[in-house]
Amino acid sequence: MNRLLLVFICLAFAGTSFAQQRLDGFQNNLKLTFEDPEEDEWEEDDERGWSFALNLGMYMGSKKSANIYNGLCGFDISDDPNGVRCYMIQERLQLGAGANTPEAQIKNDLGVTDIIYPNDMNPFNMRYQPSFMFGVNMLYDFNYASGFIMEANFMQLKATDVFTLQFLGGPLVPNGDDIRLYSITGKEQRFNVNVGYRGRMEINRDTKWYLDLGPSLLGARLESNSIRIEDREYQLILGGDNPQQIIQYRPRTDVGLGGFVGVGVETWFDDRLRMDIGIQAAREKLKLQSYEDQVWNWEIVARFGI
Repeated sequence: MNRLLLVFICLAFAGTSFAQQRLDGFQNNLKLTFEDPEEDEWEEDDERGWSFALNLGMYMGSKKSANIYNGLCGFDISDDPNGVRCYMIQERLQLGAGANTPEAQIKNDLGVTDIIYPNDMNPFNMRYQPSFMFGVNMLYDFNYASGFIMEANFMQLKATDVFTLQFLGGPLVPNGDDIRLYSITGKEQRFNVNVGYRGRMEINRDTKWYLDLGPSLLGARLESNSIRIEDREYQLILGGDNPQQIIQYRPRTDVGLGGFVGVGVETWFDDRLRMDIGIQAAREKLKLQSYEDQVWNWEIVARFGI
């Protein structure tokens, strides 16, 4: 009986030792499977390669150039082969002869006897409305800290304000002056091309601060300059002295050079999807017909790509 008890104790001890060895081996294999340090190795050269993205954002043009649309013809298009030119507001409303002038039509519509053009009728604080911007972006990474960037963006700008006209002998104020405000608008299309260097400062492996810097090209096309009086719209850019034989304006694109700088945050998701959010400023030469000036333009941009 004592011998059987001794044998049983020895077998139990041996079985327990064997089971413990098997369990330790399984745990070590499991640890190697899920915690293999080679899986976390990362090389800087892994960041090298091309990335393509779609740009979406808001473009804010310098108000410095917006005042060319204030009705005083701050630009000249006398070199147009079709004889198209800019007319100041009073010139445009008096274009034609007799009852065919816009001025005569307005008098008849409003029932007034005369229109007065005040000396201070034109606005001098016109501004561009923030406009939607879209474009494409290409980025080549040399490593995790630097790269080469090239992008092109497109936007349509609109500058608006009001001007003043004074009417005499109207039904609303028969014995006095009737002063009214009407809208004046300028429209243009722009595109820019930016080429430069991207430097980064790491926040973590997938997120970095970035700085873009380089030369830029700005293309601009003056589309229209118009006024609206009641329900009638009049273009200030047209050709011909006879309103019945108006030659329509055909805009041209002018190009100027400058430079840009941008800062923001770049984030990668699963090493496949890229998103940038930042702000960009450009000091560029803006050319609109005869108008030329160095202006600051600003962008708030988000880029989504692979």
